[in-house]
Amino acid sequence: MAGESTQSERSVSYFSESIAKISEFLSGIYDDPNKISLVASNCKSSEISAAPLNGEKIDNLLEELFARFEHNFCNVFSPAYFGYISPRPHPLGVIGDFLALGVNQTPGAWRAGPAATKIELEVLTWFRNLFNIPQPDSEFPGGIFTGGGTIANLIALKLARDAANPDSKLNGISSSCRVYCSNDSHFSIDKSIDFLGIGSRNLVKISVDSQGLVNLEELRLAIESDLEKGYHPIAIIGTVGTTATAAIEPIRELSAIAKEFRCWFHVDAAAGLPYAACAEIRESMKGIELADSITFDPCKWMFMSFGVGCLLVKDGRRLYDSCSAGGGYWEDKEELDLFQQNLYGTRQFRSLGIWMLLRGLGFNGYRKLLLNVLDCTALFQSLINADSRFILLEKNSKLPVICFKTANMGIEKELVEFCQGHNICYPTLLNWNNEYYLRFAFSNYEISPEKVKSIYQEICVAYDRLSSTR
Repeated sequence: MAGESTQSERSVSYFSESIAKISEFLSGIYDDPNKISLVASNCKSSEISAAPLNGEKIDNLLEELFARFEHNFCNVFSPAYFGYISPRPHPLGVIGDFLALGVNQTPGAWRAGPAATKIELEVLTWFRNLFNIPQPDSEFPGGIFTGGGTIANLIALKLARDAANPDSKLNGISSSCRVYCSNDSHFSIDKSIDFLGIGSRNLVKISVDSQGLVNLEELRLAIESDLEKGYHPIAIIGTVGTTATAAIEPIRELSAIAKEFRCWFHVDAAAGLPYAACAEIRESMKGIELADSITFDPCKWMFMSFGVGCLLVKDGRRLYDSCSAGGGYWEDKEELDLFQQNLYGTRQFRSLGIWMLLRGLGFNGYRKLLLNVLDCTALFQSLINADSRFILLEKNSKLPVICFKTANMGIEKELVEFCQGHNICYPTLLNWNNEYYLRFAFSNYEISPEKVKSIYQEICVAYDRLSSTR
């Protein structure tokens, strides 16, 4: 009807007020994360709301959303949440991400976001400074941003495929290609092999020892055997921070084997790379600077919100040769168009949140957050190790993941469920070599020694209660 404002107009007029309400809601969670359960769910995936035919008031929408989140929430803000390396997002990153959404610039092409592209280049350079990785070998940017580690691993394996078979972009791939990784590698490797058409039979998985470290002799024998059978080894993948136990595989030794057999060497450091910023942990990653490509997830121990990944490469020219494409609708102005080095065309400007985080904290401030997480993990590990009721999987964990089982009781599953159900803490259940372990991934930069001790004491009480019923 004439005189009525449209939903679009109302949205603009309510913008500041709505942002203030969202800020108040989020601030409440940041300030008091314990007011929401660790994991709450009272909805069903099969219950879908009716399609909206007419517009509704923004205030009503926000009120409904806040209620939905309060009653259906995975509380990564809580220092008692230890699931899957899911971080409490740092406010600086959230502010940067919000601004990036609002200005709607894409770093995919210079003309579509010159400031965004420049900021992305700065962040890529800072990563190498922070993690002590040499700058790229060519004039091309030595990395790209993705929507997560899965796509970064996919692109890395495409680079490996194209490096081994320069005609594969034109003619497809040979069925004789072989890729090697440990059997504790992330499932995204399996997905990437499938999506690239290499075939799961050509992904050779090498066993790991009791600490999650890949068997180097078995790897070498597998490659030699495949060569004798006429296969073409194209890539070796090492992992810095396996998802199960956060093991750091012997990167330097894997790099040497890759060089010997002329394979692309990719390091999946989606989880562990941030700790290369800490000298005491960087030593365990020796050789990572030799990698042809490195996957990194800032949405883990860089405390960014979900949905941002990164691939660093030794030679940026490889990205351009493997990913460049165009069409009559795109005028080549000889500008820096990062879509030519990426699977994505237009994409979100997710590097701005990281830029804000690193500028706001500085490298030293960021390291303090990492070391606090590491110190609290070490405290928890020492408490568990000194307790005869529990057995650690690894007594010298380098990264902030602790796995342990109960001594002679076999109540790991019950203990996990009890801790989750009684809002004590949120560990996950790990099946390691057909034995169950409680897995604690420390990823909240606000965690304190006092909180660690409190959680440990509550776990002990829960253990005693459960064991008394056996």
